[in-house]
Amino acid sequence: MEDVFKIKTVNNTYGEVFVNAPLDRESVDRYLLKVRAIDGGSPPRYSDHSLTINILDINDNAPVIESLKGYNVSISENVGGGTSVLRVIATDQDIGPNAMLFYYITAGNQDLTFRMDRVTGEMVTRPAPPDRERQQEYRLTVTVEDDGTPPLSSPSGVHHLRGTQAEQPCFCNGSLGMKCSTALCGDSFGDPPAERNNDFKD
Repeated sequence: MEDVFKIKTVNNTYGEVFVNAPLDRESVDRYLLKVRAIDGGSPPRYSDHSLTINILDINDNAPVIESLKGYNVSISENVGGGTSVLRVIATDQDIGPNAMLFYYITAGNQDLTFRMDRVTGEMVTRPAPPDRERQQEYRLTVTVEDDGTPPLSSPSGVHHLRGTQAEQPCFCNGSLGMKCSTALCGDSFGDPPAERNNDFKD
């Protein structure tokens, strides 16, 4: 295995430590090195010194949404506003601002049937309940973005919410992206990034 750091003597005066292999803070965030200086005497004399190198974080990891599969959840179409639909959960291997995550509805919410807390990832209904008779399927996209520079985002998650009968539960079949507690049926919606609904806490 190649040494991560090496040292070379410059002008027989000082030692220059340099990086000799790729660094990955997520694997190793600190190195404790022992540096030895040896003179040219006979016998040679030496002195050891400890050197600590802390690896700083860069935003090199995009958020990862916990579930890579869909969910099956149900709720009646006559629920009231503020009903919890689901909570998206994501993680980021970075630290600090690079790991601070924000959640957005980025497509499929034209009629603003849902709104999402951009900090907690919880999605709820707005005051007007969804209406299965208008449309039996929702197609919803959620994106998770970190606070790094530049920000990185997760692959979008898409959920299909289907209804069967009025006043009866409807079913959600999604692909990667969202962790549900309950879900709603109703009509199609879309919410372009410029019209993201972030906090639902009015």
